[in-house]
Amino acid sequence: MRTFAVLLLAATATACASSSELAPEATQSAGQTTGDAPWRPIELGELPPGVPVPVQISAEARFHALDFYVPRATRVGLRTAPAEPRFAAVDTVLYLYKQGPTGWGRYLAKSEDARNTPWSELQGTLEPGTYRALVKGADGAAGVAQVELDCPGCLPTTTCVFGDTFRNIRLEQTVKVEQRRSRSRPTPT
Repeated sequence: MRTFAVLLLAATATACASSSELAPEATQSAGQTTGDAPWRPIELGELPPGVPVPVQISAEARFHALDFYVPRATRVGLRTAPAEPRFAAVDTVLYLYKQGPTGWGRYLAKSEDARNTPWSELQGTLEPGTYRALVKGADGAAGVAQVELDCPGCLPTTTCVFGDTFRNIRLEQTVKVEQRRSRSRPTPT
């Protein structure tokens, strides 16, 4: 049984290494573990809009994947940032993939050193589908970063874009206040 598992693993590794759908830098070498290759990243689950997700990048766990669903064509912003101000900057590289009928395929976009910072940022309009943000440390960088998704069109339909209460309108990321106006109240007589 153990021999079968090793042969299956070797066959899978060969298939992955020769696949034309992998990112150009996705070449496999012996001894890599989960999280140490773009086609076998550490799966961190869902990337909810507006909720930063921390990512611990290390030599043993370089690639981290977060998935999100876009229900309709919408403008999306995806970025890496410091996990906390007290942490040192981690030079990150951010990739965006779209799930297709045969898997994730080639990356759609890549960002490194956005706005002359070590952080990464991607913006654009995405069509409906399931997407993956893949984060890695640039040139072996290690540390803690966070991944953020700005996608007002990705909010569940049961969520009110104006917040749970009237006062929360100012705090919601989906609402941009263009002008504030108050009316004076009549004084009681």
